[in-house]
This record gives sequence, C-alpha cells and structure tokens, in this order.
Amino acid sequence: FKDFLPSFWSANAWSFAGQLAQLIFAWFILMGLGIHNNILAYQLVFLLSSIVAVLPLTIGGVGARELVFVYAHQYAGIEETAAVAFSLIFFLISAAVSLMGALVKVDLDKNHK
Repeated sequence: FKDFLPSFWSANAWSFAGQLAQLIFAWFILMGLGIHNNILAYQLVFLLSSIVAVLPLTIGGVGARELVFVYAHQYAGIEETAAVAFSLIFFLISAAVSLMGALVKVDLDKNHK
C-alpha cells in the first residue's frame, strides 16, 4: 500500500474531524430534545450505530441505526424513545443535507456543459 502512505495521516485526521463534528452536532440534537443526562452514553451508542449503519444490512442504514438504539438502551442507561427520536432526527437532517448537496451537484453539472 505504498501509494496510500502519503495520504494516510491526512485522511485519518479528516476522518477524526468528521467524527468529532458528528458528535458535536449530536450534542446539539440531544440538547434540543431536552436530554441533559448520560450524554456520553448517547454519543457512544450513536458512534456504534454509525458503524452498524455502514454495514450492508439495509438500504442506506435506514432502520439499522434505530435498532441499535432500541437494543442498547437497556445496557447504556438511555431512554429508548428519546434515543430513537434522536436517531431519526439525525437521519432526517443527514438526508436533507445530502439532498441539498445532490441538487448543487446537478446544478454545477448543468453549468459546465
């Protein structure tokens, strides 16, 4: 993997920054839902659910992330309904932002032709 060595550290730094940004935005969503206890537990389950959402179990991870929250609530000491609501809100925000990006990409492609 000699070709990838020059970008290894910068790619890992960008990946870490992306995960940190997701945790910050997750914190904002939790505050918006009025959740002030067990923030780290919610965020740990959130990171675990992100891993599961990437697995090819469902289309786009829909439902897989929520299932992690349903099963993890009893082990992590988080409220099940609030955790699922948090997961759905995060998914909806991610989908809306991705859709905006797709529209911008389509518009840029039209301008270059």
